[in-house]
Amino acid sequence: MPGQSVDVVISNCVINLSDDKAAVLAIYQAGLDTGQASFETVAPSWEGFEAGKLPHLRLVAVDTETGEVVGWAAASPVSSRPVYAGVVEHSVYVHPAARPTASAARC
Repeated sequence: MPGQSVDVVISNCVINLSDDKAAVLAIYQAGLDTGQASFETVAPSWEGFEAGKLPHLRLVAVDTETGEVVGWAAASPVSSRPVYAGVVEHSVYVHPAARPTASAARC
């Protein structure tokens, strides 16, 4: 992956499969380790992850050549108050090896 482009397939709800749980949480932890992703410092257990994310708004990105999970996105409700119904906070995490470098990034 480093220094190369990666073709990915985005699939809805794939991260509910047991094979992806470890990869999703490892990518989550790698993002937290940067100190830039969240106020949290440790990724939750899978049960904690599922409890905080909406089940129908989860995506996983998979490298089409290797089948490796290279990122994920999920949404969480911002509040249980009715006035906030439909309002979400989203999370997007990308495996460190799949992130563009400064020289490869384009704006």
